[in-house]
Amino acid sequence: MNTPILDGVRVFDLSIVTAGAGCTQVLADFGAEIIKIESATKPDLFRGWYQPNTTEGDLDGSGFRTVNRNKKAFGVDLKNPEGLAVAKRLIAECDVVVENYRQGVLARLGLGFDELVKIKPDIVLVSVASQGTTGPDSRYGSFGSPLDALGGSMSVTGYDEAHPLWSSQQVNYPDQTASILGPALIVLGIRAARAAGEARWIDISQREIVTALLPEAVLNSSLGGADPIPQCNRGYDSLEWATACAGEDNWLAVSLTDEADRAELAKAVGAQDTVDDDALIEAVDRWSRTRPRAEAAGELQRLGIAAAPVMRGFELRDDGYFQDIGYFQTVEREGHDPELQRGWIVRFDDNADAGAISRRAPHIGEHTAEIMTDMLGYTVAEVQQLSDSGAITYPADSLQLAH
Repeated sequence: MNTPILDGVRVFDLSIVTAGAGCTQVLADFGAEIIKIESATKPDLFRGWYQPNTTEGDLDGSGFRTVNRNKKAFGVDLKNPEGLAVAKRLIAECDVVVENYRQGVLARLGLGFDELVKIKPDIVLVSVASQGTTGPDSRYGSFGSPLDALGGSMSVTGYDEAHPLWSSQQVNYPDQTASILGPALIVLGIRAARAAGEARWIDISQREIVTALLPEAVLNSSLGGADPIPQCNRGYDSLEWATACAGEDNWLAVSLTDEADRAELAKAVGAQDTVDDDALIEAVDRWSRTRPRAEAAGELQRLGIAAAPVMRGFELRDDGYFQDIGYFQTVEREGHDPELQRGWIVRFDDNADAGAISRRAPHIGEHTAEIMTDMLGYTVAEVQQLSDSGAITYPADSLQLAH
C-alpha cells in the first residue's frame, strides 16, 4: 500500500454541516488525520439531516456520513475551562484548524487567530465563513439559498426573470464549491506556513465563491451591456434544453452549438423546413417521446450532436462508466447494510489508494479516550475526571478499549 498523499497532516476540525466539513473530508480521503470536534450538548446539526432512516442515532444523517467519513471524533466542551485547556493541548499537536462559525465566535471561545499562534506558531487557520471574516456583512450567518442570492447566481437561474431559483439543498453551489476549492487552498497554506515557519490565516468567503462563478455577468455589466437573465434551459450562444422520452420521467438533454448541429437535428426529426427554435423543440419533443432515452441519445450522438440521458441517483449507482472506474465505494456499517458513497473526482496513477474510504463517519466523541491517552498523554484517571466534570465526552466503553 502506498503512503497516503497527506500522511502526517493533522487537522483540528471545528467545521459543521457541509462547507468546512466537505473541505476536511477531502483532506481525510487523501490521508490527513482529521479530528472532528464536537460537544455532547452541541453536536454537528448535520448529524440529523437528510435521514433515509432513523435507526442509527447520531449517524442518521446521510449527508453527515458522507462528509465525515475517514475522520476521528473528539468530544470536548470548549465553554468548559478544563475542556478548553484540553483543546489547546490538542491544537498544539495539529497543523491546521478549520472552522465555519460566524465571524467572532472562535475568538469568543478563546481560540482566535492570535491565541492559536501562541499555541502553535506555524498553525494554519482556515475560516470557511458564509461572507468572509472582514467587511460589513461578515457577522451575518447564512445557508445556501441566501448565498446564491447575494452572490448573484439566482439572478441567472430559473425559468424566467419573475421566478429566480436557488441551487437547492441537493446541489447547494456555495457549500459544494467551497468543499472542492478549499482543500487546495489549505494545502497551499500548510506549505506556506512550513516554508516561512509562521502561521497563516486562510479566509474563504462562500459568497465570493458564488460570484466567482459569474465572471461574464460582471464583465458584461462593467462594459455597459445588459445584465444576463434566466433563460430556463436556453443558452446565450447555443440552443440547449431537456426533452421528454418514452416512459415515465425520462429525459434527454440536447445541446446545439451552431447551425450545422441545428440542420442535422432538424433533418433527423423530420423538421428540415423549421426555422423557429420553439417549433424545432416541439418537433424534437414529438420525436423523442417515441424512443427510450438511450436509443434517442445514441441516434443523435452518431450525428455528432451533443445529447445525453438525464440520470437519476439509482441510475448513477448502476452506470457502467462509474462502475468501470470504481467511483462509488462501499462503506461498512456496524449492524446495518453497507452503503455506497461517492468517491473522489481525481485519480493518481501512482497511488491507487488516494481517495479511498477506509473509515465510516464517527459517533460523537468516539475517539476521545484514544486521543487523550495515546496522543496527549493523559492518564486513565485524568480522562475519567475530565469526563466526570463534563469537559470531555466519549462512549461508555471507549476508555477501556483505549487501554
